[in-house]
Amino acid sequence: MTESKSWRKIKNMVHWSPFVMSFKKKYPWIQLAGHAGSRSTPGFPNRTIGSLGGHPAPLGGPGHTFSPRLSKRCSVLQRPRHCDGGGCRVGESEQGGHLCRPWLGTQGLLPPCSAGSFKAAANGRILKKHCESEQRCLDRLMADVLKPFVPAYHGDVVKDGERYNQMDDLLADFDSPCVMDCKMGVRTYLEEELTKARKKPSLRKDMYQKMIEVDPEAPTEEEKAQRAVTKPRYMQWRETISSTATLGFRIEGIKVSPAGCGLRLPGPPSSRKEDGSVNRDFKKTKTREQVTEAFREFTKGNHNVLVAYRDRLKDIRATLEVSPFFKCHEASSFSKSPQGPGCSVEGRACAPAAPPHLPVPLQVIGSSLLFIHDKKEQAKVWMIDFGKTTPLPEGQTLQHDVPWQEGNREDGYLSGLNNLIDILTEMCSGTPPP
Repeated sequence: MTESKSWRKIKNMVHWSPFVMSFKKKYPWIQLAGHAGSRSTPGFPNRTIGSLGGHPAPLGGPGHTFSPRLSKRCSVLQRPRHCDGGGCRVGESEQGGHLCRPWLGTQGLLPPCSAGSFKAAANGRILKKHCESEQRCLDRLMADVLKPFVPAYHGDVVKDGERYNQMDDLLADFDSPCVMDCKMGVRTYLEEELTKARKKPSLRKDMYQKMIEVDPEAPTEEEKAQRAVTKPRYMQWRETISSTATLGFRIEGIKVSPAGCGLRLPGPPSSRKEDGSVNRDFKKTKTREQVTEAFREFTKGNHNVLVAYRDRLKDIRATLEVSPFFKCHEASSFSKSPQGPGCSVEGRACAPAAPPHLPVPLQVIGSSLLFIHDKKEQAKVWMIDFGKTTPLPEGQTLQHDVPWQEGNREDGYLSGLNNLIDILTEMCSGTPPP
């Protein structure tokens, strides 16, 4: 019975792992945000395992050995993190946020992703490439009132010479899940990143190309003549074309299962993504009405799911108001150490963390809310991605719900959360209960 349940979970993860897409053979080193097995999953030849919030146990159980063969698939919701120990660095994609690789897209919708950034682990857990800032945040969150709203963190491990954060697979208990990633806040880059980019304002033809692919009229006449834009210009423009600047959050991507849940929307099937494919076309989803329509398609108008999401967000908001983590952060949590708290090397525990110092405020940048529901009308929301949640300069505090002006470092997290709750509350009142 246990074995059957395990294989059912693996099958669900393989088939409904959100935001898995194929790439051409010219990316032979690309690996799914999971691990390519040495054998195919029954019923799913040439498929690999990956998920937004996590991954199932390795094929064949904890003792199964994977081959070094790399997959040509790549998860596009959660992408690998690489961190220098002092906070994660923004990438240069169309949307920004999940990665801390200086040369790779941060939104998680663009190739490539590097091999070995995620590994499947036993007992319903995943291993995610270590990021110092995220590891420190997760470690503190396990002792915070926000713990029920984040992936359970199980410390660090070193495997095959690489260091990983070990956390729960958020999709493990869902049957044919539908998944949405909403990036929170009024900006997805740190002010330091903007300042650094301005110091060397080189013209970027690649960013110009990304800009005109979204909006051919966005560049100025001078930029059109140069066929290039500076990085600061691109970073700021990128936030204004979506609901990030207007509502304090934006939809990164959606994957809807055909069996996901209840009611179906009117209109021809060709107008909706209900075949398990990925909808990433939200770059210009900006207005409240557009966001509402996206949520309606995501939930298929299911009243119970909408209510569950709304109530979960209200619980998160109430908890944030009393959370020591959200109001401040331990300075020692971001000090560099070779191993860090909760770390183990090939099963051996590392040195304990240094005692905490006085708390300092933090900014929550590039973090997401992960919405998951399934055909059983289970619906939950989790806070994920803390690679750019970093302490503020000494003497500075945030309110999290006031407009950002360069220098005040406001992240707008609560502004986005409040708008999400308002939208879902409105939708709940407009959809009759079953």
